Amino acid sequence: MQTRITDTVRGWMQLAGDADPLRIHRSLLVVGAVAYLVFGIVYQTADGTPDPLFMTERVATAVFCALLLVLSYINHSVKKNLPNYLFALIFLATVRTLHAAHLHQFRLDVAMSIVVIVMMTNLIFEPGPVVLTFNIVIVVVVAISAALAPHSLLNRWAYLLSLTFVAAASYYIARTRYSIARDLAVSQKEYRRLFTHMTAGFAHCRPLFSEESGRVIDYKIRECNTAFGALFDLCPEEVSGHSWSELFPESEEVESRMRRALIEGHADRFDWYLDPRGKWLVFSAYRPQKGRVAVVLTDVTEVRRREEAAVHLSLHDPVTNLYNRRFFDAELSRLDTPRQLPVSIIVVDINSLKSINDVYGHRQGDEVIRSVGQILDSVTRSEDIVARVGGDEFAALLPDTDAGEAAAIVGRIRAAVESLDQTGSLPFFLGVAVGCATKCRAEEDLTHLFDEADARMYRDK
Repeated sequence: MQTRITDTVRGWMQLAGDADPLRIHRSLLVVGAVAYLVFGIVYQTADGTPDPLFMTERVATAVFCALLLVLSYINHSVKKNLPNYLFALIFLATVRTLHAAHLHQFRLDVAMSIVVIVMMTNLIFEPGPVVLTFNIVIVVVVAISAALAPHSLLNRWAYLLSLTFVAAASYYIARTRYSIARDLAVSQKEYRRLFTHMTAGFAHCRPLFSEESGRVIDYKIRECNTAFGALFDLCPEEVSGHSWSELFPESEEVESRMRRALIEGHADRFDWYLDPRGKWLVFSAYRPQKGRVAVVLTDVTEVRRREEAAVHLSLHDPVTNLYNRRFFDAELSRLDTPRQLPVSIIVVDINSLKSINDVYGHRQGDEVIRSVGQILDSVTRSEDIVARVGGDEFAALLPDTDAGEAAAIVGRIRAAVESLDQTGSLPFFLGVAVGCATKCRAEEDLTHLFDEADARMYRDK
């Protein structure tokens, strides 16, 4: 029960702090004018209870409130200073009511009016030196009135204590409310700044249910930040309001993760390739509140590209872009299985590469290496492994290739190198030495097969 009351008070304070101050002040003018007139009419029609104020005062006050209300709409200065005008009006009305209360021995109806005015003033205006002074002045005036009473009235001193308590309590509540509202405003501002400028894409979604089955069929994006919209080259306002399926027509895996987050509270992160935009995203989802799903998308495209580039460089030769010796040796072990038989290995060495480098420069030598690498890549199949295994040495690992097919490939290599010379693109004669070996039995070792092909290459050299 106590928790429920506390939550109710906290919610009321938050609503009061979130309300538009200008609207409250205008409403007070209307309520004050109507209350002045209505109570005047009630006193005029009631028997035996004199009106503590003159009817002309009530009408004049109501007219002044109406005039101030109209001017707040058409005059910028009045609109800007409306809280000050309203506070001055309340202070004058309170002083006049105190005078009437003193004259009528603090009659209950007049005395309670003062309590209500003090309490409402504390709860409506921002607490500070002016409002605090207002409370002190009212309490002091009532104390003076009690001291000047013709008779020592116990009820007047009790009223003074009650008024003091109400003034102190309502002022304390007002300070607490404004403190909460101020902290909340700062938190919201900080949250909004972080939300807007965070590098990860964030979207707040509401599930859409099927009327027939009651199951979740889609998600509507209620709000998203700039980074989320940038994933689609849109601003957040253009994304908000769309359903998830409109932005991602084929995202069954993502939607299943969102359903899991909706049910369990969170879902595992996973890498999501956003096609056709060609982006890699890290997707995560959680449930910020019941019936809502929050999605966080982190663009890791550049990270993936750098990782892939690093892996590519670790397995490829930078000059020819063929595989390197490290990858070739790993493939020797992987393909050394009976189901790959027969397996052939071709080893190619460029003749006199050192002399070419010395006479024509390393740039020309690199062009020769690239040309031979392109020849090997063009005469082999996509499933074959072609690598640069040394400075001037290449190797081709050919699974499911017998000796005859390997010999045909060797012939194509020699013919391609000869045709390169015939085009006149090289200022020197280019020759290569080629060795070939084939594994036909499972007990043979591919490493020994490579050594055999290498030895035959040296004999050809």
